[in-house]
Amino acid sequence: MDLKDRLLKIMNIENMSSAIFADTIGVQRSSISHIISGRNKPSLDFIQKLLSAFPKYRAEWLIMGTGSIYKQQQQGNLFDNIKKSEEKQENPVDDTKQQLKIEKQEQNTQTEQITINNNSISNKKTSKIVIFYSDNTFTEYYPE
Repeated sequence: MDLKDRLLKIMNIENMSSAIFADTIGVQRSSISHIISGRNKPSLDFIQKLLSAFPKYRAEWLIMGTGSIYKQQQQGNLFDNIKKSEEKQENPVDDTKQQLKIEKQEQNTQTEQITINNNSISNKKTSKIVIFYSDNTFTEYYPE
């Protein structure tokens, strides 16, 4: 998988067209089409903007294609299984129904185990929000 393919994979995971992706990372739309067509290779500035807009992706994976696609998390949370399944899937949208069933089962189990302690929440930041819709689709948000 070359850098162009990794870029396409990120666009696929983020469910973005090349135009929306370009606007999101703050580059000209033609930059994306030139990279995807193989005409140009991405510049360092392009890669920095991409990683700044999407901090969950590892620079080593994007540039070299080595290691995990995502940065490792310091502490486990309810969303670890979504992250792991995205790493394994070439196209995470294909297995949405299966993923939703797994997540629902795990959330039912984990909901029983979660207790809210006001003191422990004050130091934590939200890293990912997933909204599941009735048509078996979902949307992921990564607050900054």
